[in-house]
Amino acid sequence: MKQDEETYPEGGYGWIIVIASSLSSFVTLSIIQSFGMVLKVTFAESNLSATQIALVISMNGAFGMLVGPLIAQIQKMCGCRKAAFLAAFLTSAGIILTSLSNNFTSYVFFHGMITSLGLHSAESTQRLAVNTYFRKKRSLVTGFILTFAGLAPILIPQLFRFLLKVYTSQQTTLIYAGICAHLFVSAMLLQPVEWHQKKYEEMVEFNPVKKPKNKFDFDLLKDPVFDNIILGLSLVTFAEMSFTLLLPFILHDSGLNVDQVAIFLSVLGLADLISRFVSPGVGHWMKKSSRFMFAMSVAIVTIVKTVFIFCEDYNTLLTIAVVLGWAKGLRKVYMWLVVPDYVPLEKLPTAAGIDLLLRGVCILTGGALVGVLRDITGNYASCILVMNAVMLVTLLLWTGEAIIMKRKNKF
Repeated sequence: MKQDEETYPEGGYGWIIVIASSLSSFVTLSIIQSFGMVLKVTFAESNLSATQIALVISMNGAFGMLVGPLIAQIQKMCGCRKAAFLAAFLTSAGIILTSLSNNFTSYVFFHGMITSLGLHSAESTQRLAVNTYFRKKRSLVTGFILTFAGLAPILIPQLFRFLLKVYTSQQTTLIYAGICAHLFVSAMLLQPVEWHQKKYEEMVEFNPVKKPKNKFDFDLLKDPVFDNIILGLSLVTFAEMSFTLLLPFILHDSGLNVDQVAIFLSVLGLADLISRFVSPGVGHWMKKSSRFMFAMSVAIVTIVKTVFIFCEDYNTLLTIAVVLGWAKGLRKVYMWLVVPDYVPLEKLPTAAGIDLLLRGVCILTGGALVGVLRDITGNYASCILVMNAVMLVTLLLWTGEAIIMKRKNKF
């Protein structure tokens, strides 16, 4: 569907969509950041090696992204509601089947592939639904959604800690599958935006028969600005995800005990949560684009992580945790907005699919390279420097584009 500025509801039933997206994001984020507590026990019981565990986790993080273009076509042909129901089914089924698994192959297929496809489909579909209802208020609603989702890494680990004391890892996983089934509630709330538009304009149906050449909208790749955007986002995603997954190990190697690591991560998470809530207001006050705000957060994260490498005082580390958490929250909010603010709504599913695909490739290849570098050097400092260099590449690419575009506008 093609929308002009006046057809975005900018409220009304859109706030129900925000609630649905918040619920969905809470579930998907808990899988990504917290479910590992249960899997750690499950994998140990199944006698998986460290390499096998790493492969399952990497597959779960990347597979759903690698099939991003397929997810986009499902969204275009079936609409957000049906796509969200499919995502809910895949996620819940994947978690249930994971609880019944007991070997490496089944973990790869059920958790690494089915669950991954479900959670990334859910996340992508909910983003698309929000973007069809809001344009001017996107940063506001995104901040609200991500703030609510940010409660997952705080609450869900405590739930898992309790459940694992009372139940087996298999039983805990089945209970968690019930929590994931709330994605069906989220999907049910997604009503087509046409039912709530202020006025009707010319609608462009996603019809692959009538417009076969534009079925996949790959003409987006002919736009160098779009290419630069998704390349930069993919590089930053690889660097940030790698750092997030390795952070507990980095802190442990730095000589911090378990309590100190827990406090550092709690301070980081709290600062991240607060930042997600206030970031839209910061962007509105600065009157800057989502892409500028995202780039600013990347620059701050890069500087702070460089200081982090050379810091040995624990109190200073806690200060770094506050600044890093704030910058990460800012980055997370505006990462959601960079592509939707540039791409027309009718091409947004394909743009999101291409974005997911490239991110998946970067995570799989880059993650393996970071692991090899850690084994070669024997420390994480070199890994952090490589991650920072990757983020610096994004800043240089986007700065170069801005300079070129500015010169073109002069002539």
